[in-house]
Amino acid sequence: MRRVLPLAAAAWLCACASLPLSRRARSEAARRALAAGLTAEVADSDDAEAQRQWALCLRRAAPDSREARDCRIYAGMFGSSRPDAAQDSPAARRAFADGLEAWRAGANRRARLTWDACLALSAPGTLARDLCLAAHDLLPPQPPLLVSRGEAKAKQDYFEGAIAGQLGDGEKARRLLSACAAEADPGGATQTDCRMELTKLGGAPDAAPR
Repeated sequence: MRRVLPLAAAAWLCACASLPLSRRARSEAARRALAAGLTAEVADSDDAEAQRQWALCLRRAAPDSREARDCRIYAGMFGSSRPDAAQDSPAARRAFADGLEAWRAGANRRARLTWDACLALSAPGTLARDLCLAAHDLLPPQPPLLVSRGEAKAKQDYFEGAIAGQLGDGEKARRLLSACAAEADPGGATQTDCRMELTKLGGAPDAAPR
């Protein structure tokens, strides 16, 4: 025999279904829209979809929430306040594109380092700089890790070497990247990245440090 819900219980269920989203659910929905907007803008160059997602984010987020703040910032940054791409440094645009290629390949560490280089190569208020700032939010948060002194120095040399390479100073880039390959933790991601960059530049991956 089929069981039938009492009318009162059925009415209660219908009322619950029509209740507004909880603050937690709204926050999660806003974060999804924020991320979707970033992907549309940074990875797909789809300005209209990015603005649609950020508008959805603002409808979902609590007005005083971090999600609402971030969505307002990005909607303005790439909307009415969007800089002219003609002001971009070609080296910064190349660094942004290289970081995007690494991110699409799942190489998040390499993408982060390359987008860091983009920030150093770009002037404040330019589109390339805004894109590289936004691109960092596509990456998973970095866990707090203790690194050796050599590894920390290697990261800095990679950063400076990447900038030198983007600016066309191959000699300086090879010198810094050679030092990076020698200083970095053996077999680690930083050493691998430095060796890959050296190979691209025609340098010796195992060159001695400075």
